[in-house]
Amino acid sequence: MDAGNFVVKHRKKGMAAIIFITLLFLSIISTNGIKYEFDEKGFLPDDSVVETNERILNEYRNEYLVPVLAISKDGNILDKNNLLEMLKIEKRVYENTGVAPMSIADVISSIFLSLGNASESDYDSKIKVMENVGNDDIKTLLNLPFFPQQYMSLMLSRDFDGERAEAAIIGISLDGSLLEDREKAKENESIIYDIAEGEHEYTRMAVLGGETILENIMNENTRSLSILLPLSLIFVV
Repeated sequence: MDAGNFVVKHRKKGMAAIIFITLLFLSIISTNGIKYEFDEKGFLPDDSVVETNERILNEYRNEYLVPVLAISKDGNILDKNNLLEMLKIEKRVYENTGVAPMSIADVISSIFLSLGNASESDYDSKIKVMENVGNDDIKTLLNLPFFPQQYMSLMLSRDFDGERAEAAIIGISLDGSLLEDREKAKENESIIYDIAEGEHEYTRMAVLGGETILENIMNENTRSLSILLPLSLIFVV
């Protein structure tokens, strides 16, 4: 007896088996979620070159980047108020994590401090100097011959025209050892997430990477599967 005839003659048993398997998957997903342990080691061939590469990465990689996208509500992230808000958010991240973020706001404020022969370059100094300049001063600075526009454009959205850009990246480099401790990494990233994705007056911010984002993606996948599996069961029945 071939498989087709068997299925036709035992339809109820087949449907019962499908229902059982579906319910089993649903119970596993609802109880444990989707387990994920993505690691570069699992995707690379096992040879001496790869082993050497892994050793270098494990021994010398001392940080990993959590990028935050800052989008201006008024269309120009290089406006004084936008830059000030970025600096204040970076200060909060620094105070809560001990990590100093890097952004176009840091570069511009640091240059203003340097031009004023300031001896301090902490966040309070950066914020103070930006409070004392205007948008015309910022535009003048951006057009000075020594200002590294080409390099700075890497921190800005593609619409950067030398004076305006809609968005910018804030780079936050966390300790690379956190990559070996997912829970600790998520704990640190959640601090950044709460600060960045809160309500701000001049900018909207979104965390673009890290363990927190990966976990959110997997949770959404779990939720989607929990919806799709019952639907597939209904269509089969």
